[in-house]
Amino acid sequence: MSKQLSEEARKARNEYYREWRKKNPEKVKQAQENYWKKKAKEMQKQKEMQEQAEAEAESGE
Repeated sequence: MSKQLSEEARKARNEYYREWRKKNPEKVKQAQENYWKKKAKEMQKQKEMQEQAEAEAESGE
């Protein structure tokens, strides 16, 4: 029974957010933009750390 209830709850949540996204496209767009800006910063930082580690490994050899 709990499996069925959680399935119904999931469907209700999905429907709610589907409607919310239709009503708030500017918020959805802003959230996506913020997400990808954050991801780009994380990726850049990771790349810099990797390059630094490689440079240290080369200088240590």
